[in-house]
Amino acid sequence: MKYNSAVTTLSRVIYGLFFFLSLGLTSCVEDDPIPVIPEESCSDGIRNQGEIDVDCGGPCPPCVGSMTAVVNSNSWESSGNLNSILNAQNQSLLIAGTTGSTDISIIHNGPLSPGTYNISSAIYSESNPAVTYLSFEGQVIFTKWDHLNNVVAGAFSFKAVEATGTGDTVIVTNGSFNKVVYQE
Repeated sequence: MKYNSAVTTLSRVIYGLFFFLSLGLTSCVEDDPIPVIPEESCSDGIRNQGEIDVDCGGPCPPCVGSMTAVVNSNSWESSGNLNSILNAQNQSLLIAGTTGSTDISIIHNGPLSPGTYNISSAIYSESNPAVTYLSFEGQVIFTKWDHLNNVVAGAFSFKAVEATGTGDTVIVTNGSFNKVVYQE
């Protein structure tokens, strides 16, 4: 009887292995699609392959920064002319954009990290006629500080008064800056 019991147990193990092997072999048919892993590129919509931001910087074309705002209810957008300078020692950042006839500059003195801060100062200027508006009240919100690639992004708003003291004001709202590469 010991012999029959051992043969029965061995038979069950062999049939079980055969069943699982056949199940595994039949579940993969040659017609099953092989998953395709997309090739990394500068237009795949993914930040990969050492890019500074999605599909720009690193091995891809440079990131193009942008700066927009609403000035006295009128849309304002930098024409691609953005400048930024970071003085890490003094924790000071300047971001300036221009349209050719108007400029917006914001200066932040404080932590170089995401968060909401009071603007240290801001300037809105027009070239024709030449008028400069200064502000020491407003807000900047940093949503991104990438110290490895020197890129910053965020939002801002401020109210500025004409520098001559005549009392004219400019209200800047819905300001944003994105993919701004700063120099140290």
